[in-house]
Amino acid sequence: MNILCLARATVNHKNSGGLETHLETLCNGFLVRKHQVTIITTEHPGNIIHEKKESLNIYYLKNTTSEKFTKTWWQESAKKALVLHRQNPFDIIYSQEFSGWGCAKNRKYFKYIPIVTILHGTFFQEFKNNLKSISSFKSLICTSKYLLKRTLRFFFVDIPFLHRVDIIIAVNNFIKDIRLGHLILIKPIFIIQNGVDLTKFMPSEEGKKIRYKYGINDSESILLLSGRVCKGKGMQIALQALQNVLRIKSNVRIMLVGSGPFQNQLKSLAGDLNITEKVIFCGFVEYEKLPAYYNCADLFLMPTLVIETNSMCILEAMACGKPVIASAIGGNISQIRNLHNGILVRPGDVSELTKNIIQVLNDTNLKERLASYARETTVNKYDSEKMINSTLKLFENLTEIKNIKCH
Repeated sequence: MNILCLARATVNHKNSGGLETHLETLCNGFLVRKHQVTIITTEHPGNIIHEKKESLNIYYLKNTTSEKFTKTWWQESAKKALVLHRQNPFDIIYSQEFSGWGCAKNRKYFKYIPIVTILHGTFFQEFKNNLKSISSFKSLICTSKYLLKRTLRFFFVDIPFLHRVDIIIAVNNFIKDIRLGHLILIKPIFIIQNGVDLTKFMPSEEGKKIRYKYGINDSESILLLSGRVCKGKGMQIALQALQNVLRIKSNVRIMLVGSGPFQNQLKSLAGDLNITEKVIFCGFVEYEKLPAYYNCADLFLMPTLVIETNSMCILEAMACGKPVIASAIGGNISQIRNLHNGILVRPGDVSELTKNIIQVLNDTNLKERLASYARETTVNKYDSEKMINSTLKLFENLTEIKNIKCH
């Protein structure tokens, strides 16, 4: 098949997160299975316009902003898709959430090409998450303006788009939320769980290189945070917990992997808490290098304050055989069985997070048991091979139906 993927960001963009990792894993799986893949995405941070790697072509559109859905993006992505389609017809269009609205809006030019979209959340979830981020009058004004624009987009883009696509893929069991949250009454929705590449994310000795790079002693315990650095991820809760942990265990440090709009605030907070020397800010790390960072850690933390439908960071840490402590919210509850393959804590509860960090670091048997079952969970339930095969099966069935209609 010749597959077109439309995405507002990739792992090559800074501030990339779970959506971009999901796309990378999926496209790599398509390529291994000898399919052609074309990705149209937003402007590259290094001003690259086109990348070609064997059967993969990536086009970066100038004057478009990563992570944002804009009129320019939808217009330019549809134009580029049409030009490429006329040169080498696509068999299917795969849209990362609402990235494909430009093509869906112009279905007459892509008449017999199935359009599939994947949703990692719902409008209502996003709305609630933004309300939780309000902490001052200034943030109230900014959030209110954003939510007004987002609500307009919901009615004039989200709903029309979802009624024009052929199939919707959900990464978790929130079909009811999708149907009600997007006013979809009759539309095929399939659940395909996020998957992690178990050949990349696995226990290894590569973590020793990262420890050496940052001057971490063997006696020091590392608490890892990974992902897009924004307030909703709750990384500030982890820093507050670290301050408490250090009163009992002095040989503990936090390593923060990722970049984002909240990074400077976290650095200031570390200074205010007098733990600056105990926090390592790694910044943006390339996807291929991430497994080594997971493997240098003793414990992975996901103290999110907002709903995560299916966290890729949690799955990657579990696949590397690391015990995980995460907020008992959203999809985390389906990924983690408390005290079996991880630990769940109340969102925003610094004391509970502190207590569980100390418990895991002090109890070697508990730490090893959680780590073992974490790896086992990803092998049995979240293998990316299952995700890729299920997605391709959907594509193949859909293209067969469209080909019949065509003739």
